[in-house]
Amino acid sequence: MLKIAIVDDERHFLEEVKKILSLISKEEGISFEMDFFQSGVKFLSDFKSSEYDAVFLDVDMPKFSGIDIARSIREKNSNIPIIFITQFISFALEGYKVNATRYILKDEKLKESLGESIAHLLREKREMVFPLTDGEKRIFLADLIYIESDLHYLNLYTKNGIYTMRGKLDDLEDKLKEVFFLRIHQSYLVNLNFVKSMDDSSMKLSIGIKVPISRSRYQDVRSSFFKFKGDII
Repeated sequence: MLKIAIVDDERHFLEEVKKILSLISKEEGISFEMDFFQSGVKFLSDFKSSEYDAVFLDVDMPKFSGIDIARSIREKNSNIPIIFITQFISFALEGYKVNATRYILKDEKLKESLGESIAHLLREKREMVFPLTDGEKRIFLADLIYIESDLHYLNLYTKNGIYTMRGKLDDLEDKLKEVFFLRIHQSYLVNLNFVKSMDDSSMKLSIGIKVPISRSRYQDVRSSFFKFKGDII
């Protein structure tokens, strides 16, 4: 089950989203728990950091914009997926500052875009069993920040600690590339959900560190990163 919040000041749009998500639920066999808010103030007063799997925010609202609300969310939870629903692509750059996961346009492709966002959220809830050096461990892929190759071993950096396993990064790349992981260097595989920004030599992660990008991979990495952020758009 996915628990999501939708915040938009337009009642008719909330009703439309509710109908679309109910249809997706029936078509795909996915169960949702949905909370709808017409007021950003009301949402923030009710918000608890671990309550939702994702928050869908209208960008253009009175009193508090979606960007303002997202900043408040990030003060309590740095990783919860935030999906902006907007008529204005011009807000995209502001969204990167609060580590927005996706953007959805209020247009005729709304159902398709919502479906893609839900599919993305479901992938984030996937788990994988890793054969660590001290035994097998089940890890949520959404908690796996990046993987570092160290000779014949792999260091798995997660939100809950660092784990080590024997293996090749190539093997994990094959298993994880369809989820949201990107090979940016011979020695690094990164979860794009934790990338705040990139420059011509590294990616800055939300945990505050930089991971190097190899020169030979730069163009492909740049293209893949902006496609990931803007599938979005």
